[in-house]
Amino acid sequence: ISKDYYQIAPFVTERYKIIANKEEENNRYVFFHLKLLYFIANIFFREKNFNASNLYLDKMKFLITNSNKKYEKIFGIKIYVLSALNFNYLGKKKKANLDIENAISGTKDIKNKDYLDAMVVSSMINFQQQNYRENQTIFSKLNASETWYSKTMGANWVMNKNLIEILTHIELDNIDYADARLESFLFKNKEYLKTDNRASVFLKYLKISYTNPERIRKPEFMKSFYNSVETKPAFREDIYIISFFAYLKSKMLGTDIYETTLNLVKTET
Repeated sequence: ISKDYYQIAPFVTERYKIIANKEEENNRYVFFHLKLLYFIANIFFREKNFNASNLYLDKMKFLITNSNKKYEKIFGIKIYVLSALNFNYLGKKKKANLDIENAISGTKDIKNKDYLDAMVVSSMINFQQQNYRENQTIFSKLNASETWYSKTMGANWVMNKNLIEILTHIELDNIDYADARLESFLFKNKEYLKTDNRASVFLKYLKISYTNPERIRKPEFMKSFYNSVETKPAFREDIYIISFFAYLKSKMLGTDIYETTLNLVKTET
């Protein structure tokens, strides 16, 4: 809830060492062992320690291979999605794209939660790598109601999906559509945005970036933005927030979105 993953990692990794040393735990409680490994891998991803996250995903693969293959059906898509994220932020685009394609092809059930996670992660990777047309295909498939998605996937998933879709249409120069979607987003999330200053600041400056694009390269725009947004210690900064901020930074500097994202993530670790 707090996103302070750095506080959790030492605790869970220490407990994992205790569990992993017990042969009984490995053999009798494989499902819970796999869930713990995935939990730790996800924490390391959110901490921006992508190699450590991949190490725990490898432990999951090894355990699945040496136990019941039924667990591959349960955890397979999750592993591919998290692996794709890790490799994406490590700058290994081809491997990231391969993993996310494997995740999406892992099921044909468009209401499967893991599949829906994979689709939004794919849209984020596509966006960072400027594959905007592919995102149009993805969003055309995510055509259930927002109410259903909110109940099924949660508010954060819906917000990420909507923001990536808005950014995609800005880059495709579908400004009227993007602006209408942004206004709808602001209206639907107005209560939440009252409590999240950073999100409010980002959206305010995002709107300026495409309604008054001549302003975004001016030094005073950048200075105003960074003076307005609340900063956190680097190790506590959420990777998804970094990614959205990297988009604005790339626009301010006239740099590649993906490279700007990678550079910003590196400076925040």
